[in-house]
Order: sequence, then C-alpha cells, then structure tokens
Amino acid sequence: TGTDRAMLDRVFDRLEATTDSIRVAKDGLFSLVSQGAWDAVTAYLVHRISSAADDSAKTSLLYVLNDCLLQCARARGDGPLDPFASALMARLVELVLPAQATQGALVTQLMLIWRQKQLLPLSALDDVEKRLAVEGDETMKRADEFLRGVKETVARHVGDSYE
Repeated sequence: TGTDRAMLDRVFDRLEATTDSIRVAKDGLFSLVSQGAWDAVTAYLVHRISSAADDSAKTSLLYVLNDCLLQCARARGDGPLDPFASALMARLVELVLPAQATQGALVTQLMLIWRQKQLLPLSALDDVEKRLAVEGDETMKRADEFLRGVKETVARHVGDSYE
C-alpha cells in the first residue's frame, strides 16, 4: 500500500551500513512479508538497489538482502524455501547485478556465504554466477568498444601521433 511504501522509504532513505540500521530495514521488510507481500517487498528491494546513487547505499542494501536470506533460512530449517526466499531467488540477478561493477568483492563474498550456508539452492546460485559472468563480459566488451571509439575520434582530430 502507499502507507507501507512511505514507511519503507523513510527507513531506507536513512539506511546506513550499521548493524542497527540494517536490522531496522530488514524488520520493516519482514513486517510486510508476514502480511504476504513478498513479491512487493522483493520488487521494492530491486528498485532500491538498481536506483542506489552510491556504493555505500548498494553495500547497505546487499547487507539487508543477506540478512533477509539468513532470516528465511533460520525460519525454514531443513524445509523448502518460503515464498519470500523464493521471490528473492527468482530476482537474485537483479538484486546483485547493480552492485557487481563497483562492489564485486562483496557480491562474491556474499555468494560464497550463501553457498556455504546453503541459503538458496546451489543450482540457483550457479545460475546467478553464470549470469553475472556473462554480464561482466558484456560490460567489458562495451567498455572496450567505447575506448576504441574514443581513440579513433582523438586520432582523427589530433592525428596518428596520439597512439
């Protein structure tokens, strides 16, 4: 609802990379998850991380995601994924990809933790890792093409002496 969204916006607008701030954010999300709004909460997390303006915000959001997955795992024990964990798993690439370029080491560390603690099915984590690798390759190709274009433009204007 609009009220729920406003509450989350207030919490996430003040989100910091501190234990208390991350816990408050996670608790706010789980108050809505307990009402059955796991798809809306997942979409909200995707929106926040994809629109995060800086690395600090992305880092904090990754820690919130991690805490959500840990809480889901504690609640299910050896049972199947709950609907929230399933929703997070279905959109995991969207949740970690925006942070991959600048927070790659943290994403890698979290993926290892999720794998070791079996917070999500290993096959799902394998799929995410493959997708991140493909996206990383595509980003590198685009960067190479951009740099090649810059060099060609400079060479045309400055001359071959640029090389």
